[in-house]
This record gives sequence, structure tokens and C-alpha cells, in this order.
Amino acid sequence: MSRNSRLVLRAALFASAVAAPLSLADNIFSPSDFIIAIDNNRNLPGTYPAAENPPAVIDQNPATKYLNFGRNMTGFIVVPQVGASAVQSFTITTANDAPERDPASYLLYGTNSPISSVDNGDGKGETYTLIQSGTLSLSQTRQQVQPAIDVTNSTAYSAYKLIFPQLKQVNGSNAATTPNSMQVADVQFYTAPAAGGTGILKSGDDVRAVDETDSAYPVTERPLEAIDGLKTSGSKYLNFGREGTGLIITPQKGATVAKALQLTTANDTIERDPSHYELYGTNAAIKSIEHSLGDQEAWTLISSGDITLPDLRNVDGDVIAFGNNTTAYTSYKLIFTENKGPDTAANSIQFSEVALFDQAPEPSSAAVLLLAVSTGLIRRRRPRA
Repeated sequence: MSRNSRLVLRAALFASAVAAPLSLADNIFSPSDFIIAIDNNRNLPGTYPAAENPPAVIDQNPATKYLNFGRNMTGFIVVPQVGASAVQSFTITTANDAPERDPASYLLYGTNSPISSVDNGDGKGETYTLIQSGTLSLSQTRQQVQPAIDVTNSTAYSAYKLIFPQLKQVNGSNAATTPNSMQVADVQFYTAPAAGGTGILKSGDDVRAVDETDSAYPVTERPLEAIDGLKTSGSKYLNFGREGTGLIITPQKGATVAKALQLTTANDTIERDPSHYELYGTNAAIKSIEHSLGDQEAWTLISSGDITLPDLRNVDGDVIAFGNNTTAYTSYKLIFTENKGPDTAANSIQFSEVALFDQAPEPSSAAVLLLAVSTGLIRRRRPRA
């Protein structure tokens, strides 16, 4: 074969190798998998306007409201002056505007511990018992008391914590824009079902704002977009929690042995690209909820390290192999502990797609052939001794 012919063949093989997908590897994730957003730390504590502070949530005045810019997973701790009581129902009064800020779910906790959590802290300073959780369907009508929510509880607690994990917009309903906050006008706890008995919350009670995590995402940039198989500019996962945010994914395939990881860059803002990761596995049933810390299961660290993503948008990054893992897991937790930054230019972490492979992918046959041809060319061009 002439030198020119070899060069033509090499160019053709190079083009084929670049275009060819990695072989002998199967993506463990699929669009139908269970997936939730999590945030295992808090970078930005919640804040509230001076006139829309926590005391407004217990003043039983629908013209005032409590608003927290922490969005999801915000709420409040309250210590009623009446002392320990067994709450058996509660009501929520909608605020004056922006229905997309309305809570869409709740977590109600009780404790008999002295309260050490600070205002706008993560509310983890005490030992709490989860009393009840559920969804909320608050009316679009503003400043209206909603139907009572009955609570199955016979234990008297001296303090209660009410957290709102989801907002209406995050649930994809009743709004065209992403909410910048959570808000409610009033909450009242009762000692009997159906708002019966005594309302125990009164102005002057010790009430403190809570913001457990920063996790929040636009309704069109949900966790699902990270595993939908689309690597276009219109499909990406974005979380405003920045460092510490990530995903819990339970593949429909069942237990799998993960061997490699790959991310695809999103459409804009290079500074938001993840630059460090931690991958965990578990065989426990997933109890963590959306926007939580993602710590309700026993997790094993599989791999961690730097991610070097290209500045080009909507392209695959390098495959990160960790072939020493031999344990099959039914669920995975992926946390991004750093972004390219700086944070002044990155209000979030984002990527278009994530793939987890059951084998460390090997070069395609075209790439292998290219290597052989290139080696042959090098050998042929060496001068004879």
C-alpha cells in the first residue's frame, strides 16, 4: 500500500472512530427509572422579608404571611405556650399572591426536646419523631382557610416542626414560572380531628424558620431530564442547590454492578458544570424523599473524584471508569460536591445527561484498528539501521 493510500485509510478510520459509540457497555439508567433530586448540604440559608417573618404564620391573620426564599424544604418550628399537646389536625391558610409558592406536600414532626435550632437553621438541633406526611391540594383562592388535615397522633409534644418539601410549581401545576419562595398566611394546630378541640398556636409562641436544604429545580429541568436519553439543548437537569446536590436513582433493571460513569454537558453556562463527584450504592429500600438530604438509607461509597468536562455544550465528557467495584446495588446516589465556578457566575449545577455503565467501556473496533494502522505507519516510517 502506498503512503498516500495509508494516509487516506488512516483519515477514514479516524473519522469512523470518533463517530462510533463506545462498545461493550450498557447504560444502567433508563427514562422509566425512579429518580429524585437531593441536596446533602446547605450552601444558602433561607431568608425572609422582615414583614413576612415566622411569627406571621401563627398570628391567625390572613392578611399577613410567612415567606421563605429557601423554597422547598422550608418551614418552621413552633413551641406553643400552652405546653405539650397532642395535635390531631391542622389547617393552612393560603397567602395573598403567587399560587406557585403554595406548599404541595408536608412533613409534620414532634419533639419533647429543648429547642436549640436557630432561626433559619436546618432544624436538626433536636430529636424529632415524624408524625405524618402527605400531599397538599391548596385552593387557588387567596387568603382562604383550607379544609382541615387530620393527623393520626396520640402523643403530646412540647414542640412541632412543619416542613414543606414541595411547592406547586415543582409539582408542575398551577404556574407558568418557577417560584422564588415558599409562602403561607397561617397554620393552626388542633387537639381534635377536623379542626376540633382547641387551636393551640397563638401570637407570642416561640416560632423559628427552618430551611433544611437548598434543592430546587425549574419544572422543565427536572431530574427526569438527566436520564431521558436526550442530549439536546432542550433537555437538562439543573439544581439551584449548587454544591452537594445530586440524584438518587433506582434502575428498573434491578441490581447491577456499576463500572463507569459519563456526563453530557448542558446547553449553557460552563461555570455550572460539575467538577467533582461521589457515587454511592445501596440495596436498601429508598426512604429519602425529593429535595431531602438523601440520607435515609445506608449507602456505600463506590467511587469519587474529579470530573473534567469539555467547554463545548451538549457533548459527552470522558468516561470515568472504576472497574474495581464488584458489588451489585439496586439504587445509586450521585452527588456533585463542586462545580467549575466561580459561584458568582454559577447559581446551580447542571448537566444534560448521566450514564452509568455496567462495564468500563472499551474503544470501538474502528478505534482499535486505527491504533493498529497508526502503529504500523510509525513503524514503516522509521529509517533502517
